[in-house]
Amino acid sequence: MRRLLADRLKAVQERMRDALVQAHRPEDSARLVAVTKYQPIELLLELYALGVREMGESRVAEALVKMELLPRDISWHLIGTLQQNKVPKVVGNFSYIHSVDSMDLARKLSAKGEEIKIDIPVFVQVNPLGEMTKHGFSCEGLVDLVGEMSLLPSLSIRGLMTMAPRLELGEKAVHQTFGRLQELFFDLQSTVFSGASDFRELSMGMSQDFEIAIRYGATVIRVGSLLF
Repeated sequence: MRRLLADRLKAVQERMRDALVQAHRPEDSARLVAVTKYQPIELLLELYALGVREMGESRVAEALVKMELLPRDISWHLIGTLQQNKVPKVVGNFSYIHSVDSMDLARKLSAKGEEIKIDIPVFVQVNPLGEMTKHGFSCEGLVDLVGEMSLLPSLSIRGLMTMAPRLELGEKAVHQTFGRLQELFFDLQSTVFSGASDFRELSMGMSQDFEIAIRYGATVIRVGSLLF
């Protein structure tokens, strides 16, 4: 099984490098988060042995079990929707939270971070096309809203996150989504986060579209099905 997993991991890494070269970007300017939901511990230990140190989960309970059983130097990314009542279980356990999709959630995270005296690295989730089936802020007024969010204590906004549109909307919609997120990212870098070194991440792109995402500046890609 390790050989198959190694071959799949190598193929993804090579595709990432090729996409970065084509985008005239440094080969280390995007990193892989392996989406490990539903995968058994034994398989994740194999992935760890192959050098993967960043893993993503969308279910909090499942992630917490895996954290107890896997090596401590793994950086865990919460990539799924976060219910506010699960904030106490998330803060302090995940290295990054990708799915801050409301001011109420941001405030609850901030309050918990203050309570236990840690900073919480987060991504602001954006829904560029306004799809009804997806979470995330709309583009309108986002700069002002993120400016307000940036003032919350213990909340460290590292970048923006989005998910590609439904497949039936076509590849053009994928380009529109990633392109719009990149534009918003640049707007925020030049305004709210001018001079701030921590705001530098774009979490976008999954197994079916990460090469397009890299073209539009993705620094974190979330890949599961191509590995498993």
